[in-house]
Amino acid sequence: MIKKIFKSIDYGLIVIALVLFGIGIVALHSANGGVNGNMEEVTKQLIWFGAGMVSMMVVLLIDYDILR
Repeated sequence: MIKKIFKSIDYGLIVIALVLFGIGIVALHSANGGVNGNMEEVTKQLIWFGAGMVSMMVVLLIDYDILR
């Protein structure tokens, strides 16, 4: 089952999303003053990204045939 899930994932889409996330973090870091600035917003963004990744993995592991 796990192999079936990993075979069906569109890895190109995940790479594009990660690149956009990286660009967003760099832009947010720069907008907040760089190294000497406030890192609170960047930290929040990283935490929400992690929560989203965990949520995505949980949803991927749910067998939708059981829900029918």
